[in-house]
Amino acid sequence: MNNLSQLHQQLCHSHGLLINQNNQEATKYLADKIPQFTKGVCYEYRAAELNHPCDFLVAYDTSEETLLQLRGLFDSIEQHQSKQINEFLDLYTQHRCLRDIPLIWLSFDWSKTHYPIIPTFYISTQHYSYVKGEKLNDTIKHALSTLAPNSLALGEALARKLEYGKLNHIGFTFARDSLKTKFTITLECEHVLPQLALFEWQGDVAHLQSVLNIASELSHKVQISISFTDQLSTKIEVELPWVRQEKDNYINDEFIERVIDICDKEPNYHRLNDVSKWLENNPNNKAFYTKFSIFEDGSCNLKSYLHSSPQPKRRLFG
Repeated sequence: MNNLSQLHQQLCHSHGLLINQNNQEATKYLADKIPQFTKGVCYEYRAAELNHPCDFLVAYDTSEETLLQLRGLFDSIEQHQSKQINEFLDLYTQHRCLRDIPLIWLSFDWSKTHYPIIPTFYISTQHYSYVKGEKLNDTIKHALSTLAPNSLALGEALARKLEYGKLNHIGFTFARDSLKTKFTITLECEHVLPQLALFEWQGDVAHLQSVLNIASELSHKVQISISFTDQLSTKIEVELPWVRQEKDNYINDEFIERVIDICDKEPNYHRLNDVSKWLENNPNNKAFYTKFSIFEDGSCNLKSYLHSSPQPKRRLFG
């Protein structure tokens, strides 16, 4: 079942308390409207905020049929950002360096009262051939020059300084108040601070170290996201490991107390225990992960992302 509307409806039925908090109709309308052949969805869950609508992320493959549907979506939106996205989609078939991009993510980031017309737009560079070198550099050049020209010079400079990790995603925050480019990088926990020093990142190292202490106890690798225009933001995001089975679930009382301690003593994080229910009675492929965000003002929060993808079709013979 790759139909987005059906997948969303099924998940609402089985886990509606987690993914629909106080605006079920807005998410349903979106799931019915956008291209239907999805590779998976992610629902943001904000434990610290009671009854708050959340971001809705949808993944698509880069087949010719899917790209045609995405072009149709953005053709229907009369904004210059949608034209920029379609210009980039047109480049996909023109430049060999882009053809190993396996996934495109659209993130409809909830904004006060509504979902945005233009989503935040992510391309995946997880394929092994994007480790370093000309192919990655050309991909960055095509993507940033088309979607966020003001970020191009710094983006290319950051790529040259990437010594310790691999660039896995490139994002463009069209759904936010201001357009920024986001690099999501996977690397060893012990290399996060040395890599950020090479980037000349000026954020809150002490706060970040508290988060890395938790991350390093769960895995030797971590995924970080940095944002920039022509200047590098001091905001940073740290993604903890994905949980696909209950035996790997690290959310317990001790973890929650450490989150509360880091995130401004917010007691509502006790609701994180509810996230584990995502793994129960879920008929689809399912997983979740949590992500710390340390903001420019030094504040910090943790959000969860509930992922589900359609079960692959079973072969009847062979």
